[in-house]
Parts: sequence; C-alpha cells; structure tokens
Amino acid sequence: MKRSLCCAVMVLIVLGYNVGADTKKTGDTPELVSPDLAGIADGTYTGSHRSGLVSATVEITVENHVITAFVIKKHRCGKGRPAEAVAGRVLEQQTLEVDAVSGATASSRVILKAAGKALADTTGRVR
Repeated sequence: MKRSLCCAVMVLIVLGYNVGADTKKTGDTPELVSPDLAGIADGTYTGSHRSGLVSATVEITVENHVITAFVIKKHRCGKGRPAEAVAGRVLEQQTLEVDAVSGATASSRVILKAAGKALADTTGRVR
C-alpha cells in the first residue's frame, strides 16, 4: 500500500514539473519584431499561437496601413485573462513591440505572437 502511494505521488510530481516547464518556455521565446505596416494591404487577418497551456487566436484589421481593430477571438489562459489588455496597447502604439501585462507575461506573449503570425501571413513571411 505504501509503495503504491509513493509511486503515485512520484508520478504526480513528474507530471506537474513537466507541465510547469512547458508553460515556462513561453518566456524564453525571442523578441517579437513588428512588421512594417506600410507593406500590409487593407484587410482582416487571423493568426493563432500556442505555447504550453496557453493559446490564442486573434483577428487584426488593417486600413490605410493602420491597425484599426485587434480582436481576441479565443484565449485559453487559466489566470492570464488580464493579458488581453495588450490588444489596446497595440492599437494605441501601432506596433506589436509593446510591454507584456505584469502577472500575465506568458499570455501576453502568446497573444502578441498570434498577432505577429496574422500580420506575417500578409507579407509572405512566416514567424
């Protein structure tokens, strides 16, 4: 009985460590480079990104080389919901190179990476 319990506890510890390590990888991603809006045609673009337990799908509208809408269509994040504020920062600053939301860095980076993929698809480059 004790041996079974000990094995079960060890399995849970290993699984917990692996989930935590996978989620932490999000912070190790390289800096996101914002595409040149002058090279992006008018339209609405969709992008998705997943890292560990966090995923996001976003829709970005560009008109006259200006980001006019940033809609988060789907965001699986646990407690990272405050990260959705990065959409407003992108609209305000017209760049993807905005600060992550404190306390929701992983979710912020995933949302920005999804936006980068949406805009990269318009120029034929994959990020």
